Order: sequence, then structure tokens, then C-alpha cells
Amino acid sequence: MADLYHLYNSAAGWRDLPPTMRPAGASAPTSSNLVRARGHTTVHNLADGFPDPVAVQLTGLWDAGYEELLSSELDWWTWFVTGCTQYRRGDRPADEVQGGSLIWAPVDDDSSVATVTITLIPARVRNPAAAPSGALKGF
Repeated sequence: MADLYHLYNSAAGWRDLPPTMRPAGASAPTSSNLVRARGHTTVHNLADGFPDPVAVQLTGLWDAGYEELLSSELDWWTWFVTGCTQYRRGDRPADEVQGGSLIWAPVDDDSSVATVTITLIPARVRNPAAAPSGALKGF
């Protein structure tokens, strides 16, 4: 069986996500790290050797039993995820996040099941030049 995901909100503590929530199959965004201020011709390279932060996306079906409970549960989880500060998978160490969002849509009319996507923005990225446990860089 796959590891469950757990989220932490300082106002409510650790909560387990349903076992249906899995990583979304999206490719990582890319950035050139080149910037130019408006009206200036100088281009600055902000690359520091660290990768750009990549959002952690979890998606799955959420079954609450009946429609009113689904809406109520997901309203609470939207609040919880918005204030989330950490997440972990199984017994692995927790990773800090600087923000998150939850989007959901019922599967059909009068549905007790919804498709849910949780997006978490990491507070740090791992240094790819370091050992696998990696040094972390804050933003």
C-alpha cells in the first residue's frame, strides 16, 4: 500500500489526507532566471545553481457520503490547506511549505464525490549539488 500524505496547520495540527490523494502527473516548470527591469537594457542573471521551486500537487477523488457533507468538509479543508505550513508522506521527515490551495469540483450533479487538487508551494528547494539529504535554501 502506498504512503499516505499528512498536512500540518498550526491552528489544527496534523491531518491525514484520504488514501485516494496521489501526486499529480505534471512536468516541472522551467525558468531562464534572466530578468530585466522595465525600461532598462541590462539583463541580470539570477541563477544561483538552485532549481526553481516546483509546486507539490496532489489530486484524487474525495467521497463524503452525501452532497452537503462533501461541501462542508471541503470548505473546512480549503481553510486548512490555505494555512498549511508542512506536509509529509508516510513516515518521512516533514517539508515546510509557504502556502497552499485546494480546488474541487463535484463529479456530477447531486454528487457526494468530488475531484480534488491540492497545491503546496515549498518553502525551500534542495541543493542538487549536495548529498541526497541536501542543503536547503529559503526564499
